[in-house]
Amino acid sequence: MDFTITIPDEYVPGITATAFAESMRRGETVTHQMVVQEAAVQAVTKVCQDLKVGLFYAGPILPQFNQDGTPYMP
Repeated sequence: MDFTITIPDEYVPGITATAFAESMRRGETVTHQMVVQEAAVQAVTKVCQDLKVGLFYAGPILPQFNQDGTPYMP
């Protein structure tokens, strides 16, 4: 799924610095888009883990949310 996001200008230097540092570490070009993409995936993975949805669905115990992220209603 694709999303379009707006990032305030004051955060762009952090993205630029991260792209540069990762480019040096990996030995290949890392773009701003790659940095933002990786950060977004890490953030939503953590949310899925915390709320036990998606790949981290808790199963038959009474969850707070269904596997698709909708509220669980017994």
